[in-house]
Amino acid sequence: MMIKSRSRPPKTDALLEHQWQILLPFLPRGWQDAAWTMKAMIRRRAITSAEAWLRLVFAYAWNDGSLRTAAA
Repeated sequence: MMIKSRSRPPKTDALLEHQWQILLPFLPRGWQDAAWTMKAMIRRRAITSAEAWLRLVFAYAWNDGSLRTAAA
């Protein structure tokens, strides 16, 4: 009997961008400003925007790996 793998197929940049555009309307108004006022963006280094930060958080939450792997 063959066991099906649960691994997800790799996603292309275009598909990820399309999915991001679908997600954006579900975020509350002012979410990018809130990232600054709630001090999520105090220590900006390689992450330069609230959008990049949120994408990293989603990648980390979705994948079963380390934050370093998600950021790569």
